[in-house]
Amino acid sequence: MQNNLAKARLLSRALEQSGWYTCLSQIHHPKADPGTNPDDTAEYYAEGLPVVSFRFSDEFKKDYPGIKQAWIQLQLRGIGWIVPK
Repeated sequence: MQNNLAKARLLSRALEQSGWYTCLSQIHHPKADPGTNPDDTAEYYAEGLPVVSFRFSDEFKKDYPGIKQAWIQLQLRGIGWIVPK
């Protein structure tokens, strides 16, 4: 479970840092001041399941209004990810 949480936190941070996505799941956000504990343990982060929920960022939608989020969903399913409809 800890390994899955670490991977989900890594993916969440990468998606948000791209500027193209906003993560709805909060498992990658620290509970307290980020400088208080540099350790990458689950206790340091907000509780949650190892699930990454995201959407296009508002800036991305403004810059690329013709791109549908459903297209990303289809691409992820094509490589074997579990993506709800």
